[in-house]
Amino acid sequence: MRKYRIELHSHTSEVSPCGKITAQEMIELYVQKGYDGIVITDHFTGPLFHDLKDTKDILDRFCKGYNNALSAAQDRIKVYLGAEVRLDESYNDYLVFGNVLNFLKHGKELFGLSLKEFYYLAKEYDLAVFQAHPFRDHMKPAPKEYVDGIEVYNLHTEHESRNYKAVDYARKNNMLGISGTDCHKVHHVGRGGIFTDFVPADEKELKDLILSKNFDLKF
Repeated sequence: MRKYRIELHSHTSEVSPCGKITAQEMIELYVQKGYDGIVITDHFTGPLFHDLKDTKDILDRFCKGYNNALSAAQDRIKVYLGAEVRLDESYNDYLVFGNVLNFLKHGKELFGLSLKEFYYLAKEYDLAVFQAHPFRDHMKPAPKEYVDGIEVYNLHTEHESRNYKAVDYARKNNMLGISGTDCHKVHHVGRGGIFTDFVPADEKELKDLILSKNFDLKF
């Protein structure tokens, strides 16, 4: 068994309307669960920022949960910034890993892109893109050439993510699969993520680790 545990999919109440626990509460709970790292992947969608025009204001709002998580962590757990992005073209959601901040400076421009355009732009910023819960209602698997993999285990308890379909789909299509809790509430905490041999120093190192496939799934 690999030594370290990292959560890849979590939402704070500061940013994601569906989130029911604050970043500080999230950190305390994951520390109690013995996790070594957590990626804050708050929602980045058009409707969340419809009242904002300035990209700086958009990023300030988006990073509030992450910044609060950083303050609460105090070196007890590594906190990484990620994002769960929804484009205007569909209900699909995409988890983005790596140094996402400069990429997200494109602001509202991102929402109008096609997945193909979004993926190629993400690659210009050296990011990894994974489709979240591809078999939930109203969602469908994205063309595999425009994602780096899929979330095969989504451990949100109030959604039917049909993980068995995601696991089978990834196997048949030789796709990289990841696991995430999709944490929104107290009782979600610590259900998913990955086991690793080390704790990445930053978002780029985390992205490289994920793409290396050098991890085990927690589910």
